[in-house]
Amino acid sequence: MTTLPLFQRLGALIEKIPARLTWSAAALAWASALLALAGRALLQPDRATNTARYLRAGRAWIGGDDLYIYTPNKGFVYSPLCAVCYAATTWLPEVLANVFWIFFSGALLLGGLWAMLNHGPFRSIPAHLHPLVYLLVFPLSLGNLDSAQANPIVIGGIMLAVAAASCERWNWAALALGVAVFWKVYPLAVGLLLVLVAPIRFSWRLVLMLVVGAFLPFAFQSPEYVADQYRLWYDTRTADNRLEYSLNVAPLDLWFVLVRTLGLPLEAGLYRLLQLSAAAVIAAAVAWGSWKKWPSDRLLGALFCLVSVWMTLLGPASELHAYLLLAPAVCFCLTACLADARAGALDRGLMLTAYVLLLLAILRVGFFPKYRELWVLTLQPVAGVVFLGGVLLRYFAPRGRVEAAAS
Repeated sequence: MTTLPLFQRLGALIEKIPARLTWSAAALAWASALLALAGRALLQPDRATNTARYLRAGRAWIGGDDLYIYTPNKGFVYSPLCAVCYAATTWLPEVLANVFWIFFSGALLLGGLWAMLNHGPFRSIPAHLHPLVYLLVFPLSLGNLDSAQANPIVIGGIMLAVAAASCERWNWAALALGVAVFWKVYPLAVGLLLVLVAPIRFSWRLVLMLVVGAFLPFAFQSPEYVADQYRLWYDTRTADNRLEYSLNVAPLDLWFVLVRTLGLPLEAGLYRLLQLSAAAVIAAAVAWGSWKKWPSDRLLGALFCLVSVWMTLLGPASELHAYLLLAPAVCFCLTACLADARAGALDRGLMLTAYVLLLLAILRVGFFPKYRELWVLTLQPVAGVVFLGGVLLRYFAPRGRVEAAAS
């Protein structure tokens, strides 16, 4: 029972801090980080980042060369439309292209956070606590921006889509989600859940966006070449069995916890069934909430949190940096619990524990990169499990916390 007084004291302390000071701290942190990363890219042009690989794919697209290779965990893995986007920046010197993608990724991530706080399902968080969300996300996202991961683009697109859905701006929701889907296919799960929320208004827009995005690359290369790249993309992705990766590059997901850490004799086929079953349960929960006419904030908040857990804990690509896909949901809920006096000690404790585990995983990489004991590699998936418990309490417990706060 000590968690509740701790949060009360922390909340009271934050209340005493002038909003101008907290906003200044958040703005200074993010602006300094983005400028520092851009400066590093300019001063160390030979430093290896993912942008170099993406730009090679862009040049391969322009030259009509194959984008994809069959070597596991190597080469370009995103859609042909992404290759077109990267090709569009190859006219810049590589260092400037790198800077562009740093700022683009950062802007999409920050834009998604802003949209969720001001127009999305977490708009009930008081304005004076908004800077806290930006500060909480900050340390969990630097590694992604530094190494030019695509995750800020993906989660930024997802957050913009969910926020647009909260405002019933379905065209914008489809467009934002299309960005995420054409970078990494599995955010389509968000789109399918939104179809359950608004089947008539959103389904045809999502299909139209996917069709347009799929055919758009044909406007920038010969039809034969584009069709062949789609075939290669499909073949290389379906041939890439991440469950068989070596330990040093293995996905840090529920499979890692159950099989590699605990040594449970779980068959791959059974695990695939577990992944699909979990997705079906989430879909059923969203459909039930929609049928019960939950308020938008409760329905879309639960949707966003549950799908964030699924994409990381049971998704197809849960490496270290991919947990940025979970970070905003954890930070939103932690801040919401801090603001809600009716939140219980267990709710707050679970949200705080999930955040601390995510932060410890990042600190381990920063300060002890060679320390890779199995238990420490499970910090992120365990954070997903803990956060799931908090989400179930917040959104699905009888007289759920979100419903109680609204009444």
